[in-house]
Amino acid sequence: MEMKHEADEYEARLSDVISVVQNTLRRRWKVFAAVSLGVIIVGIVLISLITPMYSATAKIRLAPENNSPTATAQRTPKELSDEAIETEASSVRSLEVARSVVQSEDLMGDPDYAKALETRTSSTTTPEARETIVANALLEDLSVSRESLSFNLNISFSARDPIKAPRLANAFARNYLELRRAKRGEA
Repeated sequence: MEMKHEADEYEARLSDVISVVQNTLRRRWKVFAAVSLGVIIVGIVLISLITPMYSATAKIRLAPENNSPTATAQRTPKELSDEAIETEASSVRSLEVARSVVQSEDLMGDPDYAKALETRTSSTTTPEARETIVANALLEDLSVSRESLSFNLNISFSARDPIKAPRLANAFARNYLELRRAKRGEA
């Protein structure tokens, strides 16, 4: 019998809580509606103030090189070590590649990078130093990563302009490959 008494007491307490909540909601529904509406409006305003960033990724597949003089007769694939892949990734992030992107994409007059020039230059800054400043600003928006355990490199570039992001990601890939071919030709 005592069990039934405890269950009745529990139901009575639960129904009391539900009725108190219902009464509170009935009396203060205008306050709850105003607060909810205010939170929604503030959220919409904050979201509209956020500047969108666009990111684009170019992919490069690294091919193992076999520069051995005896390798011409037998074309056996050479494995790339993790260190070699990381070296190639840091080559993409190099100042040399960034400067070639600045030149090929004519970014010296770009308004996004003019801010970097204004804050970091003086009247005696040489054109090469100005180009280096823009190249360093470019490198801040670049990321290069290895795709899992493959021979692929992901070259990602972020920009506020949805057209500039893929253009510069592809420019980094293209200029890296051109510089790599040029260095191979010199060797």
